[in-house]
Order: sequence, then structure tokens, then C-alpha cells
Amino acid sequence: MNSSSQEEALKHLENAKMHFQEGLSARHKANEGAKLISKATRGKSASEKLSEDELLKFGARVAIQVTHIKLMSNHCHYM
Repeated sequence: MNSSSQEEALKHLENAKMHFQEGLSARHKANEGAKLISKATRGKSASEKLSEDELLKFGARVAIQVTHIKLMSNHCHYM
């Protein structure tokens, strides 16, 4: 993977990670104020359709991918 592809991948992964974190934050704020009322999933963003556990799981996976790409990038610089 060349450096521009790595930078592009990192940019997309960081955006995904931020999206999952914002989804979790919004979910926590909503739960603090009142119980969530079940609504149709139509018109909701991906993070609104996921459970809290799923948001945590996907956020962790994205973080692992970011770390992996950064490690690969560092490893390639030493070759």
C-alpha cells in the first residue's frame, strides 16, 4: 500500500471512528434524559440503528485497523 493510499485509508477510518464515538455519546446523553422510545429505523443514520454494544464493537475494530495501518506504514519506512 503506498503512502497516499494509507493516508486516505486512515482518513476514512478516523472519520468512521469519530462517527461511532459520536453515536455512543448521543446515545448516552439520550439515556440520561429519558428512556428512548422505539422508533422505526427508517431515516436514521447507521449509528442510530446499532445497539450500544455494536457501536462499541465497531469502534474498537476501527481503532485496531487504524493501529494496524500505522504500524504497517512505520514498518515500510524501515525497509
